[in-house]
Amino acid sequence: MEISDILGKDFLLPYDIRSLMNVIRIIQRMANKITKSKEKQQQSQLDKSSNTEHIVEKIYCRFCGKVNPSMQEFCTICGMRLHIPPSAIMKACTKCSLAMNDDSVFCPGCGTKFEDV
Repeated sequence: MEISDILGKDFLLPYDIRSLMNVIRIIQRMANKITKSKEKQQQSQLDKSSNTEHIVEKIYCRFCGKVNPSMQEFCTICGMRLHIPPSAIMKACTKCSLAMNDDSVFCPGCGTKFEDV
């Protein structure tokens, strides 16, 4: 079934059909732009969420106080061990309540020097 069958042959002139087709093309282009815009927004949201996966957690060295990636075993500045075995824990930071060795000078969680706490 064609448009002329529905509306009648006298209703649409050739010029009107061309105008109508131009309007349809314009609407299709606008719909494509909206779709592409939404796809870009979704992609940027995916990119943002994937970027957050690469954020490295930090840990402060308990001897020199410098920031290190938490996955690292030894401090990049002083070379001391960053992670301590649980059996050696003897005190807790009064600022952040993180437990650590008695010989620690800096809190590995918040970086506070123990004389300052």
